[in-house]
Amino acid sequence: MMKTLTIVAFGDSITMSIQVEDERLRWTNLLRRRLREAFPDRESEVFNAGVGGNSTREAMARLEKDVLAHRPDWVLLEFGGNNDDPFHPERRVSVPEYRRYLEEFRARIPPETGVIVITFPPIIDEQHVYCGSEWCCRFGGIDAAAERFRIVSRGFAAENGFPLVDLAATLKVQLAAGDPNLYILPDGVHLNEAGNRLLAELVFSTLEPRLRD
Repeated sequence: MMKTLTIVAFGDSITMSIQVEDERLRWTNLLRRRLREAFPDRESEVFNAGVGGNSTREAMARLEKDVLAHRPDWVLLEFGGNNDDPFHPERRVSVPEYRRYLEEFRARIPPETGVIVITFPPIIDEQHVYCGSEWCCRFGGIDAAAERFRIVSRGFAAENGFPLVDLAATLKVQLAAGDPNLYILPDGVHLNEAGNRLLAELVFSTLEPRLRD
């Protein structure tokens, strides 16, 4: 009987990726296609457990239902993009609280489940709806505020030996070389079709050799 590879992508709107209207071109579906092509003797399923707008606190509240219930072989963890809400202080997640949620995630994930950490993409401040908000300005801007959580995500991956897909670092190199909207939509944060293709390839290239070991 064909063995099924079960992957859950757990995150926010970057994971959910509904800004790309054609579902086939969303990065989790592109990843599924690449895995099925690379491993034709294995059924590969990628569940999209992204919910747009979720802070880390809100996402962790659904860990059991949306992630653990699938008994995944791998979890693709993409957090940290909605922890600074300028207009709803009660939704904000501090950096220490974020660290605690990541540790809770690690403790609740079965030891046999692999984890790949994905950093939140760069934010183009002048295009984002939060541009000029007093809360984000205190950290140097919207992207600078998000970077506080990316740093924690990178450290979490390193400390636990989890592979890291540093989407933010990869895209910042690309953005510095030319068109700021080459991979990011004019809302300043969400990935366009090219961005979804890039993320799918980054995750696939990280996952594929580990599946062959």
